[in-house]
Amino acid sequence: MSSHFKNAHGCVCVLDITKPDSVESARYYLEQAINQYGIPNDTVFLVANKSDLDDSRTVDEATINNLASEFSVSSTSVSAKNGSNVNKLFEELVRRLLATGGGANDSLMYEGNPKIEFRSSSKACSC
Repeated sequence: MSSHFKNAHGCVCVLDITKPDSVESARYYLEQAINQYGIPNDTVFLVANKSDLDDSRTVDEATINNLASEFSVSSTSVSAKNGSNVNKLFEELVRRLLATGGGANDSLMYEGNPKIEFRSSSKACSC
């Protein structure tokens, strides 16, 4: 697990609004990212995915908002399928990373340009 968070300056923790058990997975990963690895709250996002499947929603907005409040992080809804709000999410994450001075850190820069590293996971939340 620690390889997911090593040298991380931000985190996007995704839960599936059609799967109630993804809430507990998200809680676990938020706890790890913020409390164990010290990723700043203002660069952590709780993301409710599958906004295009609102008719199949089993995780209500109040649950998502409560979880975001519990960890003092921002939350948003996206649809990976149709791309709704995905660009906005990552633009805001990059804006916050640069505002916190993360962009001036050598580990985030490559020849003067932001270095972006993508990681994937089979878990419900990938940070």
